[in-house]
Amino acid sequence: MQPSLALLRIAFASLAACLVVAGANPPAGALSVTPDPAVFNIPVGGGDAIKGSIDFVGMVTGVPTGGIVLAGSTAATDVTFVFTITLDADALPDSLFSTNVGQEPFGAGSPVFSAIGTIPGTGPDIVDAFVDADGATWLYDPLPLPGETADPFFLSFSSIAVGDQFRMEEVVLTLGTFTVVPEPGMMGLFALGVGALGWRLARLRA
Repeated sequence: MQPSLALLRIAFASLAACLVVAGANPPAGALSVTPDPAVFNIPVGGGDAIKGSIDFVGMVTGVPTGGIVLAGSTAATDVTFVFTITLDADALPDSLFSTNVGQEPFGAGSPVFSAIGTIPGTGPDIVDAFVDADGATWLYDPLPLPGETADPFFLSFSSIAVGDQFRMEEVVLTLGTFTVVPEPGMMGLFALGVGALGWRLARLRA
């Protein structure tokens, strides 16, 4: 076997292995969610609606700085997503009072919820939090008002992978479904690796 062909096969086998590992359990720094923000406008009746957005703030491992775990436990290696919820100025007053986040489809192998918490600030906070392997629920106190952004909340997972989905609901009204995706920077690294491989092979053939 020619050296360049052997190197090609080894290199692409290694790259394929990296892609499989990344897809099954990608590094924490390489995850994001889509859509972001998730905009919702749910008619309630009489012309009123629950309107606003759920914004993905960022991701860390373990408990975010300043965060307080309200239910469950977070290991230092757990993947933690931070979100905020904002009501539109013309949203139905006092409409957003409880939240449920669960797996989609229900009972999927991942994500596995491990904890829920908050990063206290000046906005409405979350209380009465409950978490199990399939989801998390909590209440707001005081209730967010139209035009108001609630304090950042976070969800921690002991297991999560690219392609996982989870839904967010207010009471029984689905606000949005998020899909876990690799960040563009991660795909850029793969492209860079392939480019470097091509350059190396060209050098060997010269």
